[in-house]
Amino acid sequence: MRVIALSEKGHGGGYPLYDAMEALRRKHPDTYYHCIRTSLLAEKFAAGLELDKRESRELVQSCLMHDIGKLLIDNSILDHERKYFGSRPGALERHPAIGVRLLEPVMNSRILAAVRHQNERWDGGGTPDGLTGEHIPQYARICAILDIFDGWVMPGGHYSHRTIAGGVKELRRLAGNRLDPGLVELFIKMVCKPGALYMYGWPNAMAPNDS
Repeated sequence: MRVIALSEKGHGGGYPLYDAMEALRRKHPDTYYHCIRTSLLAEKFAAGLELDKRESRELVQSCLMHDIGKLLIDNSILDHERKYFGSRPGALERHPAIGVRLLEPVMNSRILAAVRHQNERWDGGGTPDGLTGEHIPQYARICAILDIFDGWVMPGGHYSHRTIAGGVKELRRLAGNRLDPGLVELFIKMVCKPGALYMYGWPNAMAPNDS
């Protein structure tokens, strides 16, 4: 599925996912590799979610492309993402809308909805529409979990270099307010198992109780 997700033809022909990701890799490698890791987490999670083949593929593609709108955001902002988030509504907070605009010619409505709504919150306090609970598209709810998890545990991520166990603790802290609590527990159970993440390149890929 990983190769398919990177080379799939879109509605307009050609290889838009590959071309877009290659442009992101050249522009901002950290964001590119974050998107790759998030899509790998999605692939692993999808296997345990009873999704059919189409849904699994769409979830992986949604997570792969969730930050593609950052192609049009200055690198000086991306390099200091934590500093700017919440204080630059004209930049970072609008990257999902930019991503939708870039992807609209080639991606279907379910993937576009995932990109658009990735910053919604379970409690309704997110953007752009203040959706609550299961009114938030499922792919977007999953992407939010994987985005935060990877940003938490990876060196140079959105937070700092921390452990898998710390990432699990952070997900549980955010469950029920920012994140879907049921999906959080499923992710921890299915993905954060002993040694399960070593092959994906996460540091300190230990079990949740190995802190």
